[in-house]
Amino acid sequence: MRLLGLVSLMMFCLVAVRPATAAGLPHKYPRIANYFLLPTVTALQARELARWDVVILGAENQYTSAAIFPILRELNPDIILLAYIPSEEFPGGYESLSDQNHPLYKLRQGIADGWWLRDAAGVKTGFWPGADMLNVTNDAPVVGGVRWNTYLAKFVDEQIISTGIWDGVFYDNVFNDVSWVNNGNIDTNNDHVADLASIADARWRDGMTTLMAETRARIGSDKLIIGNGGGLYYPDMNGRLIEEFPSALDGGWSGAMAKYQDVLSRGLSPSIVIVNRKSSTGLPTDYQGMRYGLASTLMGDGFYSFDEGSVRHAAIWSYDEYAASLGMPLGAAKRIWPSKSSTFADGVWRRDFENGIVLVNSTNDAQTIKLGDGYEEIRGTPSHVNSGRIVTSISLAGHDGRILLKRQMVLDAGSYQNGAFVRLFSSTGTTTRSGFFSYESTRPAGVQLLKHDFDRDGHPEIVTSQGGVVTVTNYRDQRLARFRPYRTYVGALGMAAGDLNDDGQDDLIFTMRGPGNQRVVMMTMTGRRLGRSFRAFKQDVPGGTTVAIGDVTGDGSPEIIVGAGRGADPRVSVFEPNGRRIGTFLAYNQKFRGGVRVAVGDLDQNGRDEIVTAPGPGGGPQIRTFTRTGRELRRSYFAFERTYRAGLDVSIADVGLTGRPVLIVSTPYVY
Repeated sequence: MRLLGLVSLMMFCLVAVRPATAAGLPHKYPRIANYFLLPTVTALQARELARWDVVILGAENQYTSAAIFPILRELNPDIILLAYIPSEEFPGGYESLSDQNHPLYKLRQGIADGWWLRDAAGVKTGFWPGADMLNVTNDAPVVGGVRWNTYLAKFVDEQIISTGIWDGVFYDNVFNDVSWVNNGNIDTNNDHVADLASIADARWRDGMTTLMAETRARIGSDKLIIGNGGGLYYPDMNGRLIEEFPSALDGGWSGAMAKYQDVLSRGLSPSIVIVNRKSSTGLPTDYQGMRYGLASTLMGDGFYSFDEGSVRHAAIWSYDEYAASLGMPLGAAKRIWPSKSSTFADGVWRRDFENGIVLVNSTNDAQTIKLGDGYEEIRGTPSHVNSGRIVTSISLAGHDGRILLKRQMVLDAGSYQNGAFVRLFSSTGTTTRSGFFSYESTRPAGVQLLKHDFDRDGHPEIVTSQGGVVTVTNYRDQRLARFRPYRTYVGALGMAAGDLNDDGQDDLIFTMRGPGNQRVVMMTMTGRRLGRSFRAFKQDVPGGTTVAIGDVTGDGSPEIIVGAGRGADPRVSVFEPNGRRIGTFLAYNQKFRGGVRVAVGDLDQNGRDEIVTAPGPGGGPQIRTFTRTGRELRRSYFAFERTYRAGLDVSIADVGLTGRPVLIVSTPYVY
């Protein structure tokens, strides 16, 4: 409901971050939100909060914690930041502010005495301990041309939204009625007579409608208005927070789900509904409660929040389920037990996504669910639930939910052969999930894919290579470019992506993975050549070369890393984009002639990219990690059984499973 203490706002000139633009919703699930109402936020907390899609912060943080906003925007450019402010009260404890530059002082100084909500005896009243309510109704007196509801809308526009920090406002306590306050002893028109409940509630709704309409008129259509409550005000609101889901006041799970779907259907676009569940223990270890709320949220298109509850929204609790890469939904949720239902009646519900399924059991009893095709449990905590096992049926406890991953999955980033069998590894060689086939059904099996967000708009472009021809499409599968990096070459290509000229858009680097005039070619995403091509090795390599790009020197500029293919010694060379060699080393025994494949990335998140290698055909599946000079950084490991000899490909990308880059190891065997 409300913050224990709203501290201060701040004049916009004190915060230097880029203006927030009209918010777009993330093209991925799960979607997560954090309702974080501490009066100050540290840089460390900001780095953690950047992992959430929507973050609600006290508006005072633009004054008390100005340094966090560049951190949040840098780490998550797509984050949606909402400024929290109560709609109908002034926070207790701040009546005595004396700092005249303090925005909350200014807010308090502008509150006319006639705007407080009073009882029939003229005494201020409220419902939250220590906080006096304000009269939102249009019966509050006009002072200086405004009432409380129009004054607050003006304040939000001029003192909060105008800073450019926020994507919108979160109004707390957007009630549809008020007659329950002070046991009904309230006087909205100051005639010293307690209002009839029906009259008080009607006046309250009219006044709250004015607040929302006035706010929308002032801040415009590209900013968000979300509220805690507010089912009657959707003509001007984008959505709401449903607190402590599923509340008995909403009619339990089925009633809360009906409310959830109603908001999604009626809020302004983009519609943002945050489903907040309270830990039953007040601790982050209520895993079943977390899963139940998350799985229920995934039955719709909302954002999930899990914390201690309304008394103290201040948790940074992260779960393995949050990082599950489900992709986009394939349709609406369906009840699969006891029978089909078009409304959210209690039972077992399922929703299918591109990369997995979500199940929720809203009944009191455990149910056994047969899955047919094998699905994979995610890996994590608690291990008896998130074991990474392949399952064909599960027993789902009452009031519980589960995310299961398909064995066939579409990676959203990285480079691999379409339909290849893939395993994902952390920096230490730990598998982050069981192996699977990554198959993009809209493209032929076996073509080389590179998925990368070249223009940094939050949507990866897809580069395919087949017969020496490169095709670039956007996430809507619209063609952006088609070209040949080499005029007559018709074989496989090595591909990598990175910003070669520091223009804010990433570029493509190509090599031949077969015989020919083996030069490293650099081009824009649209096929325009950049700089001069260069030879990585003095003589052509029979098996061609592979390529990667990254900052392996730590100087802020990219280097190009090339691995020699079959028929040459397993050499890795490091180049500046102008073709100057700055390092070379052998990744495996000099006598090995199967070739070496290369990847570059910051797997251990220390700020410097490392070079990761895998052998080509004939070599064991040994993964090694090096600096640019060839110094091995950590112990090697085997990605498959030691007897495997078919060769591997490697790339590094954040594929949305762990919130950090992973090593993608793929085989030549395709789906």
